[in-house]
Amino acid sequence: MVAKVFKSFQELPTARRRVIALGNFDGLHLGHQEILGKTLEKANELGAEPLVFSFDPHPRQFFTQSDEPRLLMTREEKILSLSRLGFENILLQKFDEEFSKINANDFMNEILARHLGAVAIVVGKDFHFGFRAEGSFQDLVECQRFEANVIHPVVSDQQKISSSWIRRLIENGDVGGASQCLGYTFALSGKVIQGQGLGAKRLQ
Repeated sequence: MVAKVFKSFQELPTARRRVIALGNFDGLHLGHQEILGKTLEKANELGAEPLVFSFDPHPRQFFTQSDEPRLLMTREEKILSLSRLGFENILLQKFDEEFSKINANDFMNEILARHLGAVAIVVGKDFHFGFRAEGSFQDLVECQRFEANVIHPVVSDQQKISSSWIRRLIENGDVGGASQCLGYTFALSGKVIQGQGLGAKRLQ
């Protein structure tokens, strides 16, 4: 069953107890899988609803007004993969000018705690949030409106696994190394379009 996707936190029902996984989750690499696994585990422990809180477009794409960073997964692939992991609800928050100006304090207290009913948050150590990325995991820990679970980076061959590192491996042609960090075999997906027919001409 494919998860239900929400485009704004305002679309989600209030007054529910939720354990929220926060992050961009591009590629769902081994580090992301640690965060998501902990979210499902904690939700089961607390009798709460697990929720993935991600962003669309990627904040860096919004600020650069470009397709950088080149994403490791399409939106549809991310939704399907998260559904297979066991998430029934996914928030792909529209990241626009208005949302980018929400300060860290309001994000924690008004959106996470009050509107989404967070009883626990699970986040990677390097995650930042709020206006000008002013908020960090330490702010979540000190918030006291919910339990904050901070997941430390997963390391492979003495290198911290991150989406940016995996992109670099792929750009350098190291698909095997990228797949090792992802925990599955990396593959590109796209739409086949009409070319110039050069291959067909060579066969004539």
